[in-house]
Amino acid sequence: GRHNIGVWNWELEWFPEEWRRYCEVYDEIWTPSTFTAASVSAVSPVPVFVVPYPLAPEPAPLEALDREALGLPPDAFVFLFTFDFQSFVERKNPLAVVRAFKEAFPEQTDAVLLIKTGHSDADPAALDALLDAARYRNIRILDCILSREAAYRLFDLSDCYVSLHRSEGFGLTMAEAMRAGKPVIATAYSSNLDFMTEENAYLVPYTLVEIQRNYGPYRRGAVWAEPDIHTAAELMRHVYEQREEAAAKGRRAREDVLTLLHPQTVGERVRQRLLAVAQDRGVPVPPGLIPG
Repeated sequence: GRHNIGVWNWELEWFPEEWRRYCEVYDEIWTPSTFTAASVSAVSPVPVFVVPYPLAPEPAPLEALDREALGLPPDAFVFLFTFDFQSFVERKNPLAVVRAFKEAFPEQTDAVLLIKTGHSDADPAALDALLDAARYRNIRILDCILSREAAYRLFDLSDCYVSLHRSEGFGLTMAEAMRAGKPVIATAYSSNLDFMTEENAYLVPYTLVEIQRNYGPYRRGAVWAEPDIHTAAELMRHVYEQREEAAAKGRRAREDVLTLLHPQTVGERVRQRLLAVAQDRGVPVPPGLIPG
């Protein structure tokens, strides 16, 4: 007797047919991106709507974390990437970021790559591979769980965010870096394109490749992106050298992402959808949903 809404995320163009039966217990599905909506819609027997994750203009008060506490040189140009091993290292693709950084900076000592990880106990072998690849000048691996306030502080302490993901269901860390006014270098594929353009980010070309074996729910035979490492390296070098341009792009990124993902903007989308549901079901509309 209720209108049940499932709020789902998914990261591939392909959506498992066997999950269709889970759609059927809902009246509609909300996804955070057009990419995910297209994937779920291909299977779902119920309507699918896009309701992105909102970003507050300013996060909660940041922790008093500084570069010294993280072992980062005070004057270095810091590239940042963060991911969680529970989200599958093959999809997040941190080794591509390491490879691009090494290609971009074979000699410079004032460029640093910081990779923040979490829940590495989910894949100890992948952590070992990352640590082995990161045995290079000016690459730091921070493997721990931080408070949300400290995690936000990492964006402030960095100069550029890099995500060479193979596919994303939303791309929250990229959006958070943009909110912090940082230039972002990212794979030009999947859900991050809802809020990233050539005007507010540095987009990396890619080729679609078949997944060669199963990685958790990501099945062999489906496709995801393989970002161009050489172009990513060129963009990292460009941001390092053209800092005023990169800073301007970061300011544009903050403006754009807060326009698209401001809580009031997302809240209005939710309000309009719930009003439509109430109208379709012929139920009274709560006064709070009607503009005053």
